[in-house]
Amino acid sequence: MKNGQKWTLLMRMFLYETLLTRFGPYGEWEETYHPKGRKGEFWQCLEELSIHFSRQYGSEITASAVHHQFKWGITTQDNIRPTYIVQFLKNKAAAHEAEFIQTNNLPSLMLLEKNVA
Repeated sequence: MKNGQKWTLLMRMFLYETLLTRFGPYGEWEETYHPKGRKGEFWQCLEELSIHFSRQYGSEITASAVHHQFKWGITTQDNIRPTYIVQFLKNKAAAHEAEFIQTNNLPSLMLLEKNVA
């Protein structure tokens, strides 16, 4: 991974493909942060993903860190701070490419504060 980057596009794609396979598309979940009635199973999946990523990439990645990436993929916020825009874009792109989210899960307009130095 370049420049100390912990999350790669392939990791994100694997995350969203795994969630899609196990729980179906996000639009059918009926809950915001886990599939309806499957919270425990969802967190178990995140734990399994964290173990997989930690072994695969040689860096400790917690279930909470996996959940954090997941939340970037499903967020509906349309105002993102510049320090987080890359996380937002990479997760949205991976979630959409994996068909975990659909185009209607993307904001139609985004505001980005510009760093003025």
